[in-house]
Amino acid sequence: MKVYAETSRLILREILPEDDKGMLEMDCDPEVHKFFSTGKHTKIGVLSFFAPARSLSGIEY
Repeated sequence: MKVYAETSRLILREILPEDDKGMLEMDCDPEVHKFFSTGKHTKIGVLSFFAPARSLSGIEY
């Protein structure tokens, strides 16, 4: 896992295939979307974002 920056309160790292469930959960939270202008994403959109990495790693949905 590549870490890009780290402080006592935050770690910025690469997105991994196993992050899909947490990202989907966060993306379904209306409170989160108060701060973004892109609108709510769909489950298909989030899963398709991770599809290439999952196919390379052999992880199944």
